[in-house]
Amino acid sequence: MDEVFEDHFPVLLGALRWVAERLIVENRQQRPPPYVPPDVPFQHLIGDHELGIVERIFLLRRARGFARANVNSLARLARNMEEVRRGPGEILWRPGEAADFSYFVVKGMLTLSWNDGDSVQSVGPGYVLGGAESLLRFERWNQLETTEPVVLLRGSREGLLDMFEDDHEMGRQFLSLLATFLMTLWDRKAEAGITSVGARGPSEHMPVAEKVEEQPTAP
Repeated sequence: MDEVFEDHFPVLLGALRWVAERLIVENRQQRPPPYVPPDVPFQHLIGDHELGIVERIFLLRRARGFARANVNSLARLARNMEEVRRGPGEILWRPGEAADFSYFVVKGMLTLSWNDGDSVQSVGPGYVLGGAESLLRFERWNQLETTEPVVLLRGSREGLLDMFEDDHEMGRQFLSLLATFLMTLWDRKAEAGITSVGARGPSEHMPVAEKVEEQPTAP
């Protein structure tokens, strides 16, 4: 499979999309997990100055998906990311908006909410937000709001895919990370006696792709 991924990028991209779609479905249905801070805190290193390329590489390596990434590939990704600073109480996206980018949280806390506010998840430094729906070109299915001043790195879908195409090893590591998250969610359902694979639930549990196709697509 590794040789296939290296020689045929569409196969790797297809695997990434397959896992990402199912990850979204599970995240929408299950109880939001608690916030897990980075093993080594780094938010205290962020000041008022704009982040340089070396600082960006250092910070991106704190994300689980990029912990073993090639430095050259990571440097190219870091250069193309936009630094975003926002105050508390700002809504960064709403359900139904087009998803063509993701955020890497560098400093500060935010909340993701869905199901009309019944499900609320706290997120913060070390988290990558909106990556799965961006990869799939789906609409946003949750609302992202800041709860305190935040510093984020905004990355485009195209920039991430270009990096994966040129560095298939990094793409494979990212696939492994998504698959690990998905297996964790499936294990939780199995422990509760709920069938995870091969079952179709009620209409409200349809795969996200089918829901999106029934609605007007975003430009």
